[in-house]
Amino acid sequence: MGENKFITVGIPTYNSSMYLSKCLDSIKDSKVIDEILISDDGSDLTELIKIKQIVSLYESRYSLNINFFENTTNEGAY
Repeated sequence: MGENKFITVGIPTYNSSMYLSKCLDSIKDSKVIDEILISDDGSDLTELIKIKQIVSLYESRYSLNINFFENTTNEGAY
């Protein structure tokens, strides 16, 4: 016991900027989450811009460790 346990949270996105803020709000104050990985699966340009703005906001406002990855095309769930 007594050791720190840290969790990495993975969040997939695809044209879903309207849900990302709510998702990040639900985990932003957690003391055990060390890293957030967001993987976008080829969102259209408008959505991708919104998603990147949200990521930037949460990184700066809440000092979250967010790593963002993007596919240039939609690869689907598998």
